[in-house]
Amino acid sequence: MANKGMQGLVLEKHNELVKIRVFRNNTCEDCDCVLKDACDPDTPPKGRRGMFDLFADRSTLELEATNVANAEIGDRIVVKIKDDISIVKGSFLMYLLPGMMFLIGLFGGGVLAQQYWGATGDLEVLAQLGGGVLMLLLSYGIAKFYLLSKGTSEYVPQVTQVVKRAEKPDQIIHSAS
Repeated sequence: MANKGMQGLVLEKHNELVKIRVFRNNTCEDCDCVLKDACDPDTPPKGRRGMFDLFADRSTLELEATNVANAEIGDRIVVKIKDDISIVKGSFLMYLLPGMMFLIGLFGGGVLAQQYWGATGDLEVLAQLGGGVLMLLLSYGIAKFYLLSKGTSEYVPQVTQVVKRAEKPDQIIHSAS
């Protein structure tokens, strides 16, 4: 599965970084609106979704990205993560590793409490929760150490393409609510 990217709108520009607004459900692909109507946070996009329109998530996401394509304020852009492996690694670090470590802590805390302290009942549950929380915090420490040693550049989104240049940015950009 190739990482096609998401379409968004440039809100602010600061040197090599830009603040962008993207739709979480990639609404822009099916959108037949003009640029300023599609990116107004007060007006939901008019995509062709049919009966699934009722269940569509219309919320937007604002984030910072590196400006590889030299986009300007108001431009419609394509934003991508470096590659699919980066998405998998980031998901593992932030979701799977903490979940596994929490479960290991739960079971390990209970076993240690029973075998070494003879705890039962509420004390055993307390030891399980303590072990789970301790291992959860340890997993975030491991993730932080990994990111400090390897760097975070592969996890930062990049503006790779300008789809449409803004004609009048002051009419397109709306204040964030």
